[in-house]
Amino acid sequence: MGALPTPSQPLSDVYPSKEEGNKTFEVLSADSPDGRYKLVFDGYQYVGEEDGEVSTGGEPDSAPLLLDLRQGASTRLAECGTVCGFHWGTWVTPSRFVLAGWTDADASATRRQGTLRIYSIADSTATFYLTREVSSEEFSKYQAAWEAWVAERYITR
Repeated sequence: MGALPTPSQPLSDVYPSKEEGNKTFEVLSADSPDGRYKLVFDGYQYVGEEDGEVSTGGEPDSAPLLLDLRQGASTRLAECGTVCGFHWGTWVTPSRFVLAGWTDADASATRRQGTLRIYSIADSTATFYLTREVSSEEFSKYQAAWEAWVAERYITR
């Protein structure tokens, strides 16, 4: 288990986005059941339309954010470069949430592992789980499914 990070910057520095990222934060986020928090799966990601198609992209780094809408604070939960990423999250209770993603399992990036982190705001803890390794080819199926899920959310929001 690990501890939750402390707030890193004022909410107004990241939300609402002053750029075209507003739609990204809608698509790649989940609101807490009580409406106090917004979990942004990856604050560096971009979701938009190009030539009538929904596309994802953005920075090669990845960083999920926890936005405290009541206190006006933004907390970066983690950060990594090109060796990992964050794709999905959900709230279990108003103070407990799950964040899922992936990480390279080897230095040559030929194998990947899924990651799952369970955060408790009330306890200020985080529990980390790692899946079995899969090949890059197997992971590409997951990536394609994620991109389809993102496109569907983009269209319906």
